[in-house]
Amino acid sequence: MGSYKVLKPSYYKSFKCVGSECEDTCCKGWDIHVDKKIYDVYKSSKNTPIANVLENNVHINKERKLDFEYGVIELVDGICPFFSEDRLCSIYTHIGEENMSYVCREYPRTYNMVDKVIEKSLNTSCIEACKLILLNKNGIEFDLEIEELSGEILFEKIIDTTDDYTNYKYFNSIRNFSIEIIQNRSFCIEDRLLILGLFFESIKKDTNIDYLINYYRNNFLSILNDEKSINHKEYDIDSKIIFFDKVFSYIVQNREITNKRYLLNLEKLIYSLNMNSESIEERKQSLLGNFSYYENFIKDYDYFYENYLVNYIFSKTPMATYNSLYRVYIDLLSNFFALKLSVIGVCLYERENMNKDKLLNVFQSFSITINHGNLPIHIDDYLNFTNEVDIFNIIMRMI
Repeated sequence: MGSYKVLKPSYYKSFKCVGSECEDTCCKGWDIHVDKKIYDVYKSSKNTPIANVLENNVHINKERKLDFEYGVIELVDGICPFFSEDRLCSIYTHIGEENMSYVCREYPRTYNMVDKVIEKSLNTSCIEACKLILLNKNGIEFDLEIEELSGEILFEKIIDTTDDYTNYKYFNSIRNFSIEIIQNRSFCIEDRLLILGLFFESIKKDTNIDYLINYYRNNFLSILNDEKSINHKEYDIDSKIIFFDKVFSYIVQNREITNKRYLLNLEKLIYSLNMNSESIEERKQSLLGNFSYYENFIKDYDYFYENYLVNYIFSKTPMATYNSLYRVYIDLLSNFFALKLSVIGVCLYERENMNKDKLLNVFQSFSITINHGNLPIHIDDYLNFTNEVDIFNIIMRMI
């Protein structure tokens, strides 16, 4: 490929797959695509130990849209048929790493290109990557370097900032300041998200981005206090309990949850928050009666949320879309609320036994379940609003 500017989080260079020692596995629970080149290798392979599996479990993907989705590996009981008893990949073992599909070779790495800069990051659905991402007590930093690159790179997004649409034209400024807001530790993570929503709302009304950034940077506290004094009185605890019900539905409905780690966390959530009860009062008492366990625990790990959101914004580049920033914010906050509800549920179940490893477990298993779903599920489906601006307003003021 040649020499390229490469932007990546500092944690990126430390990643290494631990193979059979991994406490979870990426070889189950989701579709495994096979690119055209490797599909042809599989279909022509005569390697005896795996030839039968290659013949019977690798098929053309009739729903393919891209070359790297040309084929698909048919899972057996939700697990890749090449996942051996020693927790290693049979393809890797018998015909070499170079014959693994692109998706399997590169996961959990993510690549984007912004103008001519290649961006590399990792996905929190991998437990080893999740540790590198979340355990940055001082926050995620980024390195810009020149690298010699070779081989094939498939980009999740290719972003052109010469596009006249606001989200693309000002992509770097919007994303950079969004990360700056999320990393402002003078405020709790919820307050940072509230400011982020107000910033997005301002962009919809005024595209003088440089002015808006300077204004928000210099008036963070006063903007926050004004917003809270105006809009946050009307939502009482009952309203928030009902909203949590909607978030819970967003998590579990229309999803095929197969990850055992998350299913166990879901059971803890349902039990500790009394989600099976139809009584709002009973659910409220379950939450309020034990919420101090969450508050006392999470104050030492607020940076987990920060690092998760920074990595999400950088790697998934949600602003790079022709959808409005209202939509971007709704989806970001839906993801955050669902994650936070999962953390609260597990924390209230574990109480004094809650620890850093269990918190990592929640984040990683949540990422596998929610961020790798095949269906575009929106929180809108569970709210009694159809107008995007109304949904934006209600979800922002539930923080």
